[in-house]
Amino acid sequence: MRPGLDAGTYVPALDGLRGVAVLLVVLFHTLTPPFKSGFIGVEVFFVLSGYLICDLLLREQERTGCISLFRFYMRRFLRLMPALWTLLIAVLALIFWEFDKDVFSKARSEALWALLYVSNWVRALGHAEDMHFFAHTWSLGIEEQFYLLWPVALYFCVVRGGARRVLYMALVLACACWLWRCALLLQGASADRLYNGLDTRLDALMWGCALAAWVRGRSAPLTERQQRVLCLLEPAAAAALILLGCCLDWRSAYFHSVASTGVTWVAALLVFGAVRNPRSLLRPLLCWRPLVFLGTISYGLYLWHWSLEMLLLQQDVDISQLRVFTWVLAPFLAWLSFVLVERPFLRLKARFAPEC
Repeated sequence: MRPGLDAGTYVPALDGLRGVAVLLVVLFHTLTPPFKSGFIGVEVFFVLSGYLICDLLLREQERTGCISLFRFYMRRFLRLMPALWTLLIAVLALIFWEFDKDVFSKARSEALWALLYVSNWVRALGHAEDMHFFAHTWSLGIEEQFYLLWPVALYFCVVRGGARRVLYMALVLACACWLWRCALLLQGASADRLYNGLDTRLDALMWGCALAAWVRGRSAPLTERQQRVLCLLEPAAAAALILLGCCLDWRSAYFHSVASTGVTWVAALLVFGAVRNPRSLLRPLLCWRPLVFLGTISYGLYLWHWSLEMLLLQQDVDISQLRVFTWVLAPFLAWLSFVLVERPFLRLKARFAPEC
């Protein structure tokens, strides 16, 4: 989702940050050194999604006096489903044409889980080995479950207590999720359970929501001193994000207990700087056209790169060839998806703009 299409004011730097996130993920999946921890790009996506969705809904409530759940769900459907359907149909057709019936049967089951947005729970409940061509849709499952539940909670929270309660609710849920994840970790829960469950990954989304609620409540611009401090913190946060992208293990207790929260806070700081700091030192970099372009096609790139890799591995392609093919074909397919599939539905989505 491009920020400006839903949030009212387009911030190119947020697309640039999304470009960095998807870049980390693809580097991780192609085993490109030293980014062995590029999976933290998904954490950045979660924070961005939480921020943008909560900001969108709060803007709607302020502007119109209500939140239209129907219009929200229609916008999400038109934004997310067409590109996913295109991927599933194209990959299944290719598997049916090229591989045996057993491979196609397994891929068909994966596609159904992806279509129902429950891939994350398939993996969390001990069936990660059953996910192959569409294993990466676990993160889409978490986001879609968030899209389903959060607007309803926000609707009643705003109606009954005002926007300030949204901040409190998001903070409570973020802390509760972290405590729950730590409790499961102490009980010996598997890394798959901790990494894929909505209940154990909700905190990143909630920190994004908390940031949006806090920003909406701050009408005054940053003071000169606050801007200077933020200008010092932003490069440090960016350096920390790159460093963490090289040295973490998603299976480790350290990641689930400490590091994931640290990554989330770093991402939230970068988002805040991009939207509120007029003197941001990182904004020119994040507005660099190649990064903004990657952010624009990031949804399609995320969808296509993994399935493409799995198809190539079925052909016994070595890792160096895999990297070349992925970095050439995946962005091209993502661009085609954006131009031919996503953009037409984005125009249709505009018909469901907030209105009461």
